Amino acid sequence: MKKKCSKCGEIKTIDLFYKHKTSRLGCRAACVESERKRCIEDYKENRDKRNSNRRLCYKANAEKMRERSSQYYYLNQNRVIEKTKAYRGNNKEKIKANSKTYYKNNMENRLRLAKDRRITLKDCYVKFSIRRTLNVNYKDITSIMIKLKRQQLIIYRQLKEATNGTA
Repeated sequence: MKKKCSKCGEIKTIDLFYKHKTSRLGCRAACVESERKRCIEDYKENRDKRNSNRRLCYKANAEKMRERSSQYYYLNQNRVIEKTKAYRGNNKEKIKANSKTYYKNNMENRLRLAKDRRITLKDCYVKFSIRRTLNVNYKDITSIMIKLKRQQLIIYRQLKEATNGTA
């Protein structure tokens, strides 16, 4: 059995149309190819609207979304890591360009955050300090090493303040 497509006007067999139970012939008015083209055009035209709706939905359900994301990562950790490695391997130039623009556009913010980490002696700063002085990997740094290094840095700061105050 054949039917004329309402979009492209071609006469095609019914198996080239999507099924639709309530219609007379049991299929949609437009053929599969025309429907695909329409969907692609619709996707391109309404991209901004769709993205803004997704952002609003994420903001409204942020905690739920984070939980879902962490559960997915936990259940599919190896798969996620492999996908990430593959993406980074295939898009080195794109990632490098994005990193450069990010660093240029966010220089003040990055410097402020680095200063905050230095002042408050956050773990990441202390780990960096240990790694720089002892030349070890991050994964080899223990919590005891972090505590001791933090105490050492506090003492150095107190000594520096004391010598600057008397001089």
